[in-house]
Amino acid sequence: MQLHKFTFNFLFNFMFTYKMATTSMYIASDQVYDYSCSKCNEDGKNIEAQHFCPECEHYLCENCVKLHKGYHSKHTVFGRGDIQKWVGFSMDICDQHGNNLEFHCDDHQELCCHVCLALWHRHCNNISHLPDLARGFLKTEEFKQLPVALDNMRSRLDELRNARMKDQASHEDSYKNILAEIKALRKEINFIFDQLEKKTVEELDSMMKHLEKSVKDDIETCAQMHHQLKNMVKKLQQMSGKHKET
Repeated sequence: MQLHKFTFNFLFNFMFTYKMATTSMYIASDQVYDYSCSKCNEDGKNIEAQHFCPECEHYLCENCVKLHKGYHSKHTVFGRGDIQKWVGFSMDICDQHGNNLEFHCDDHQELCCHVCLALWHRHCNNISHLPDLARGFLKTEEFKQLPVALDNMRSRLDELRNARMKDQASHEDSYKNILAEIKALRKEINFIFDQLEKKTVEELDSMMKHLEKSVKDDIETCAQMHHQLKNMVKKLQQMSGKHKET
């Protein structure tokens, strides 16, 4: 019986881990997480888990852990710093009543304790006793297919890792190309501004020389006219003196 219990728990632990891994891999092809938030997964979202509650057996993201602490203030929640404690949870304890899981409801595809069975599955037609299911498990096709399933999962993980490595290389190339384009554009803009500055300064210098020449000519003209007027006044004064003498 101990062997059957071990093999049955091994199957459920494996299937749970496999489900969590494949869920986080397949919900969004561009996001690969080692652990995804259990509550978000129920809503079809793929959010990376940052916490784990062993009592609820739930992986939790930053948003869900706040709600969880509100509902279950006495539960101990482990963060990424204690990730080694995440995978050590029990799969054979009912998270609702704390009893051993002894039954499986085929109608609802749920594991049940005796309280769950009495409360919610009394009218279900297909209830299986877990020890009966575990009996002879090592000889079943499901157990024989576990190595293949593990190999497939490992191959899928290798594919995803290689794809992400290619994405990383592509991102680095894109970054370098964009950076080179920015520098080239900056160089071109600097050249344009240098030429514009040079042309503007040349035009300003030419305008300044023209203005200076015009002002200088006006000053000289004013000086000449002043001198001429001075001479005319002098001559008029001389003519007026001679007229008085006569």
